[in-house]
Amino acid sequence: MTLVDIQDRLKQQVRATALELFGIELEQVSAETPPRPELGDLAFPVSFELAKLIKQGTGVKMAPRAIANR
Repeated sequence: MTLVDIQDRLKQQVRATALELFGIELEQVSAETPPRPELGDLAFPVSFELAKLIKQGTGVKMAPRAIANR
């Protein structure tokens, strides 16, 4: 399994979790390298996008950190 395969599987899991927990289907999930090595090798900054989509869909304001914790 290559790094690209692992990244694709993780993106699929992030999409499935967003749908399960928040009822939101993400079209695209971006992956990036964190700014500091101690933060890990790969980051998926979807909590900011989810916060925006949750507010648009329900009117409920949810903090990105709370979304990430879930």
